[in-house]
Amino acid sequence: MKNIRNVLITIFALLFVGLSVRLIPAFFEQKKAERIYPVREQCRNFEDAINLYKANYGIYPSGSNALAIIIKDEDCRKLLRNTNLDDPWGTPFRFRIVDGRPVVDSAGKDCKFDTSDDIHSF
Repeated sequence: MKNIRNVLITIFALLFVGLSVRLIPAFFEQKKAERIYPVREQCRNFEDAINLYKANYGIYPSGSNALAIIIKDEDCRKLLRNTNLDDPWGTPFRFRIVDGRPVVDSAGKDCKFDTSDDIHSF
């Protein structure tokens, strides 16, 4: 009887460990995705507003304050749900032209651009 009990305890322990190994990383990936999605959405909203600015004025805004220019434009501002110029980690969003199209980036959690955790509008 004791042997059966020990075998059952061992089986349940192995099942628990096996499920934990699979579920814990999935949980953290889900949490990461929940944090990234609104940032990517903000980048896309900025990109839409920048495209509207170009449609209205014939040029993209330029300079380090390009996103501030977008926010001040009444038509463009309507496309933005959030007018915060900084990402959730306190780093200003970056605007640049890549292959002739606007791209807005967040530096991500490490607060450094051009690293693997950057979040882009595309």
